[in-house]
Amino acid sequence: MISFDESLADVSWADRIDLFRFALASSLVAGLVCPLVGVFLHVRRTSFYGIALPQFATAGVVFGFAMLPWWVAHVGLGDLALETALSDTHAAMNYHFAWAAVFTFGGLLALLWTGRKSQGSEIGRVAAAFAIANAATYVFGRM
Repeated sequence: MISFDESLADVSWADRIDLFRFALASSLVAGLVCPLVGVFLHVRRTSFYGIALPQFATAGVVFGFAMLPWWVAHVGLGDLALETALSDTHAAMNYHFAWAAVFTFGGLLALLWTGRKSQGSEIGRVAAAFAIANAATYVFGRM
């Protein structure tokens, strides 16, 4: 029986770094960019956007799952069959990222548009948008 320590002894640190180079690079980029965005949101007193916009992205991903059978039948999803797209969640990852981006930027544009049209509280508008996105996530999930 080979123990855990003996099986890792065969892999050098260079191979480990090569294997995880994209994960390490993306972690470094996120570690540099996310604090800057967080400070910007905090200084502008719009930190609630950091909660509302990911909720829009979640609603987009769930909407993408609800639309997946129709999308594969009418538009197509590369060479993927519906069974492959539903059983292997990584196969349709770009499809779900696209829906998340559409919902996130759509929510941001809606918040900007309502901010220009009304005189109410910005925090109230963002809180209402968060509640709507949360409800949309549940509704799309039930579909």
